[in-house]
Amino acid sequence: MRARFQFLLPFDIHVRSDLYAVHHISEVSIGDLHIQPYLPYRCRVSMQDLAPDGGTPVSGLAERLDRLAPQPLSPEITIDGIPAVGANALQVDFVKESFDRTTGSDDPPKTLAFAVVNSWISRLRTLGRAGHIRPLDPQSTIWRLTFLNDDETQLERQASLIRTRSGVSWTWKIVGLNEELATAIETLPWTYEQPPSDRLLLDAHSALPEVGPAVVLGYAAVETRIAAALDRLAGLYGVGSAMWEWINSRGNYTKEPSTAEQLDALLIAVCKRSLKVEKPELWQGFRNLGSARHSFVHEGEAKVGNTTVDGLAANKLLVAAGEIIDWIENLLPPDERRPAFPMDKANLEITRILVAPEGSTDLTPSSIGTVQTPEDPTISEL
Repeated sequence: MRARFQFLLPFDIHVRSDLYAVHHISEVSIGDLHIQPYLPYRCRVSMQDLAPDGGTPVSGLAERLDRLAPQPLSPEITIDGIPAVGANALQVDFVKESFDRTTGSDDPPKTLAFAVVNSWISRLRTLGRAGHIRPLDPQSTIWRLTFLNDDETQLERQASLIRTRSGVSWTWKIVGLNEELATAIETLPWTYEQPPSDRLLLDAHSALPEVGPAVVLGYAAVETRIAAALDRLAGLYGVGSAMWEWINSRGNYTKEPSTAEQLDALLIAVCKRSLKVEKPELWQGFRNLGSARHSFVHEGEAKVGNTTVDGLAANKLLVAAGEIIDWIENLLPPDERRPAFPMDKANLEITRILVAPEGSTDLTPSSIGTVQTPEDPTISEL
């Protein structure tokens, strides 16, 4: 029996079109399980399918992971003078005598399938110097498992035994413009410059689902905002310039106040305020963000304790970073805070068909597929 995993790639890999006839990826066996990966190929999923207004029902996207035949060539993109295929999918087959196909089983393990394709992607990324290529995450891609006969024909239906499994998950990042927001934009002068901390925070959200860069930028946003705010607050509360210079410029960064000390002890000394005391939940979010940042910078993997931070957890850390920055902003005079637009003045909705009625060709969106933006307006997930 053959268990075929197919994965949508969030990037294109351009394959020299004649490579399919002459090159085969190395196969491997683990006990009685034989693993057979394939070169990337072009599937039937298009960029329009993934757009917020794409017409394909969400439940049908995994069914479009089949290989296009013939594979479309890109005459405008050649490799060694030969047209390339803009591949956007990967396939790996697992072969053994039989698999457990009962509901709820995990045979072959999905984690093993992702590990196989991610091993190949990581090696391509390293040797091809392709920084934009990243390992696949089950929470942010489309995949399908199909059980087949040894000759790759479809299995016959059997009661209580499944023939296919799939997962569909991806992210939209969009912005909506209504009259209120358009009017608010006009209140800012053409010479307006975005504060560094605000730019860093938005860059952090934009970096997702890349967790490491996102948490580094998010921490830098908090770090930058509290440092600038304290400089201003010291003047407002009468801290002498010589004393303030001595506190913050010791000639050795290890002797200077840390970001945690700035948010707690130094704020207490300057204006009797403390994030740690007033907002313990945000303080914990800051500590977790710092742990993720430090472990990524020093170990190459973002962790909080012994737990690896995934994309969803990283987004929560960035939301906490934004709330911390808002708290810092409120320590300053109103006219010195960053401009803000209340997001409850905009109601952005995305409507997609989740499951098309059986036998129906009507792809008119219905309310069953309505997706509203979450509290954090920078990310909309389905």
